[in-house]
Amino acid sequence: MGNIITYNSWEDKAPFGALKLNQEFRITVKVNENYNVKDISWVILKEDVEIDKISLIKENKKYYKGEFSGFNEIGLYFYYFKVEVEIEGEIKVIYYGKNIEDG
Repeated sequence: MGNIITYNSWEDKAPFGALKLNQEFRITVKVNENYNVKDISWVILKEDVEIDKISLIKENKKYYKGEFSGFNEIGLYFYYFKVEVEIEGEIKVIYYGKNIEDG
Protein backbone atom coordinates (compact mmCIF):
# COMPACT_ATOMS: atom_id res chain seq x y z
CA MET A 1 0.00 0.00 0.00
CA GLY A 2 1.40 3.38 -0.99
CA ASN A 3 0.82 6.65 0.80
CA ILE A 4 -2.83 7.57 0.77
CA ILE A 5 -2.06 11.21 1.57
CA THR A 6 0.96 13.44 1.25
CA TYR A 7 1.63 16.34 3.61
CA ASN A 8 4.80 18.40 4.05
CA SER A 9 4.62 21.09 6.73
CA TRP A 10 7.39 23.04 4.98
CA GLU A 11 5.27 23.40 1.85
CA ASP A 12 1.65 22.64 2.78
CA LYS A 13 1.18 24.83 5.89
CA ALA A 14 0.89 28.61 5.76
CA PRO A 15 2.35 30.44 7.47
CA PHE A 16 5.29 28.14 8.18
CA GLY A 17 6.85 28.02 11.65
CA ALA A 18 5.74 29.35 15.02
CA LEU A 19 2.40 31.13 15.20
CA LYS A 20 1.11 34.04 17.24
CA LEU A 21 -1.83 33.51 19.58
CA ASN A 22 -5.09 33.14 17.63
CA GLN A 23 -3.26 33.48 14.30
CA GLU A 24 -5.03 31.68 11.49
CA PHE A 25 -3.16 29.07 9.55
CA ARG A 26 -4.06 26.79 6.67
CA ILE A 27 -3.01 23.35 5.58
CA THR A 28 -3.37 21.46 2.33
CA VAL A 29 -3.27 17.67 2.09
CA LYS A 30 -2.71 15.94 -1.24
CA VAL A 31 -4.63 12.71 -1.79
CA ASN A 32 -3.39 9.75 -3.83
CA GLU A 33 -6.01 9.45 -6.58
CA ASN A 34 -5.70 5.66 -6.56
CA TYR A 35 -7.61 5.53 -3.25
CA ASN A 36 -11.23 6.28 -2.43
CA VAL A 37 -10.80 8.67 0.51
CA LYS A 38 -14.06 9.21 2.41
CA ASP A 39 -12.92 11.76 5.03
CA ILE A 40 -9.81 13.41 6.46
CA SER A 41 -9.81 14.82 9.99
CA TRP A 42 -7.09 17.10 11.29
CA VAL A 43 -6.65 16.46 15.02
CA ILE A 44 -4.80 19.07 17.09
CA LEU A 45 -3.21 18.19 20.44
CA LYS A 46 -1.60 20.09 23.30
CA GLU A 47 0.37 17.94 25.75
CA ASP A 48 -1.35 14.80 24.38
CA VAL A 49 -4.82 16.26 24.98
CA GLU A 50 -7.06 16.73 21.95
CA ILE A 51 -8.08 20.38 21.69
CA ASP A 52 -9.81 20.32 18.31
CA LYS A 53 -10.77 18.06 15.43
CA ILE A 54 -11.36 19.66 12.05
CA SER A 55 -12.92 17.89 9.08
CA LEU A 56 -10.93 18.93 6.04
CA ILE A 57 -12.85 20.19 3.04
CA LYS A 58 -12.42 18.46 -0.29
CA GLU A 59 -11.34 21.11 -2.78
CA ASN A 60 -11.06 18.76 -5.75
CA LYS A 61 -10.08 15.17 -6.54
CA LYS A 62 -6.49 15.73 -5.33
CA TYR A 63 -6.63 18.22 -2.44
CA TYR A 64 -8.27 18.68 0.95
CA LYS A 65 -7.87 21.93 2.89
CA GLY A 66 -8.45 23.20 6.41
CA GLU A 67 -8.03 26.32 8.57
CA PHE A 68 -7.50 26.81 12.30
CA SER A 69 -7.04 29.84 14.53
CA GLY A 70 -7.73 28.44 18.00
CA PHE A 71 -4.31 28.58 19.66
CA ASN A 72 -5.24 30.80 22.59
CA GLU A 73 -2.43 29.65 24.92
CA ILE A 74 1.31 29.59 24.47
CA GLY A 75 2.59 26.04 24.24
CA LEU A 76 3.80 23.18 22.13
CA TYR A 77 1.15 21.71 19.88
CA PHE A 78 1.08 18.62 17.69
CA TYR A 79 -1.32 17.42 15.05
CA TYR A 80 -2.08 14.34 13.04
CA PHE A 81 -4.45 13.28 10.29
CA LYS A 82 -7.12 10.60 10.61
CA VAL A 83 -7.95 9.31 7.14
CA GLU A 84 -11.01 7.19 6.38
CA VAL A 85 -10.46 5.31 3.14
CA GLU A 86 -12.18 2.49 1.32
CA ILE A 87 -9.79 -0.41 0.72
CA GLU A 88 -11.04 -3.64 -0.84
CA GLY A 89 -14.66 -2.73 -0.07
CA GLU A 90 -14.07 -1.89 3.61
CA ILE A 91 -13.67 1.48 5.33
CA LYS A 92 -10.27 1.62 7.07
CA VAL A 93 -8.88 4.30 9.36
CA ILE A 94 -5.25 5.26 8.75
CA TYR A 95 -3.32 7.74 10.93
CA TYR A 96 -0.56 10.05 9.69
CA GLY A 97 1.62 11.96 12.17
CA LYS A 98 1.70 12.15 15.98
CA ASN A 99 -1.43 10.59 17.44
CA ILE A 100 -2.56 9.16 20.75
CA GLU A 101 -1.30 5.74 19.66
CA ASP A 102 2.01 7.36 18.57
CA GLY A 103 1.48 6.55 14.88
